[in-house]
Amino acid sequence: MQERCSDPALSVRKQALQSLTDLLDTFSQNKLIQKSWLDGVSLVLDVESSVQSKCLEVVASTVFSNLVSYDHFSTDDQKMAWSLLNILAEANNVQLCQFFQKICQHCGKTGVLKTLLTAVKSHIATENNAGA
Repeated sequence: MQERCSDPALSVRKQALQSLTDLLDTFSQNKLIQKSWLDGVSLVLDVESSVQSKCLEVVASTVFSNLVSYDHFSTDDQKMAWSLLNILAEANNVQLCQFFQKICQHCGKTGVLKTLLTAVKSHIATENNAGA
């Protein structure tokens, strides 16, 4: 399914992203699915703006909406978000790094980044240190 994220057909790329997200929602603690999802959402670098928008929307709802301060960190969705960030931090993948930079640029423009940074700081020196 991950390979379909780079399919020449726009509709296939969008559906692959949605399918990977649905799979992640169902198996949120599966590391292989988390890695595949991260590779899929790197489509934010896609030339098609509607695919970029869909990627930004998916990342915002899956990751950023689940970043809370460490003292409120408890749900499976919050744990999954930090697991994704930890995988991203440990990855030696230039495309994933570019993807994350693009996401941060978007969040900076929308004003979300400042709020996220406060939550992220509270995870330093915890099990989420790599992702923070």
